[in-house]
Amino acid sequence: MFSLQNLWTAAGGLDTENWTLKTHLMFIARITGSIVSTQKATELVGQKLLIVEPLRVDEKDQSRLQPTGRSFVTVDTVGAGEGEVVLCVQGSSARFTPGTKTLPIDCAIVGIVDSVTVHEKKIFEGTL
Repeated sequence: MFSLQNLWTAAGGLDTENWTLKTHLMFIARITGSIVSTQKATELVGQKLLIVEPLRVDEKDQSRLQPTGRSFVTVDTVGAGEGEVVLCVQGSSARFTPGTKTLPIDCAIVGIVDSVTVHEKKIFEGTL
């Protein structure tokens, strides 16, 4: 049976302080760095690990993207590089690509963003 409670549980819960759904299954982010790890799970050998900072649309005037101040470690599936804005997926969605099905990951880069348009206004194009 479908209920909002089931949806909230499946999506990560409800933030009762702000009364928002806590879900970040797909987001855009800027690549801020990389990680080198010589000791890791065998499945991760050969995988490119990058650090990303999620971006959000400016709440005041929706004219630009701004950083959130958080960081995530991701596996790169598209050949992205530092400074690029990318499309990321989290949770089980991170393991839906052919190259990530067997990886012990929770976040993957699945695209490089060319542009972002909000309310018919382009607020991002190219790299930040």
